[in-house]
Amino acid sequence: MPVFKYKALDQKGKNVKGSIDADNLRSARQRLRSQGIYPTDVVEADEKEEKSSRDVKKYFYSNRIGTKDLGIATRQLATLVGAGLPLINA
Repeated sequence: MPVFKYKALDQKGKNVKGSIDADNLRSARQRLRSQGIYPTDVVEADEKEEKSSRDVKKYFYSNRIGTKDLGIATRQLATLVGAGLPLINA
């Protein structure tokens, strides 16, 4: 699925920019409008940028913290807070 870069206005009139996956230019514009974003410029991203975008998404969605590790970190944080260490320093 191609990636499109866009510049748009949000519902408050602020400039926003980003990228969106869509089948074609028309569906990209429709998806943006359905999110309350009003596109002013939409162009197809370069293949290199598209690959980079997929790699970033793959990294963030594949490297999840396991429940065991999350439990250990939570217990350690609770111990530090229980010992009287301020949360900011913990």
